[in-house]
Amino acid sequence: GIPYAEPPVGSLRLEHPVLKTDIDAQTFGLVCLQEGVVTDEMSEDCLTVNILRPTGLSSEDSLPVMFWIYGSGFSGGTSSSYSGSNIIAQSVTRGTPIIYVNHNYRLGPLGFPQGQEAADRGVINLGTRDQLTALEWVQQNIGLFGGDKAKVHKCMICRLSGITSPNRWGKRWSYVDRSDASKLVDL
Repeated sequence: GIPYAEPPVGSLRLEHPVLKTDIDAQTFGLVCLQEGVVTDEMSEDCLTVNILRPTGLSSEDSLPVMFWIYGSGFSGGTSSSYSGSNIIAQSVTRGTPIIYVNHNYRLGPLGFPQGQEAADRGVINLGTRDQLTALEWVQQNIGLFGGDKAKVHKCMICRLSGITSPNRWGKRWSYVDRSDASKLVDL
């Protein structure tokens, strides 16, 4: 996992995400804190992106990018649940290779704090801001991986998360029904 934002701990806890400029991608990122998941690899320091690209292509290929946003109503989920390797393989088989990007964002009360104090501080939708920060990071860096920043497509399969994502309210592609999930590879 490549960190896209500074760890939201200490003075940055319950604050807007801060874009990260140093990249260290030696290991997969940790799962964001959430209820109902049993793992030792969970932390508040979880804001990472994962980038999968077809083998044998150069970084100058300028491929379209599928940016996956996992669902579960903002209370659970992790980027490691959706590896994207099958989507990459299908895109190569069809002759239209893509780059697959997924990310972790803060969930539950750390990602979506409630109450008047959170509202007064402007920190109610931190998980959504994490998503936007991850997209900003992708826009700035995807070219290094052979992606075309003008062809980044946001994809999700969770009606609640999709409908409430920024700038999507009432738009045609606010969500993708599970029955249409197989069509996601037809970018």
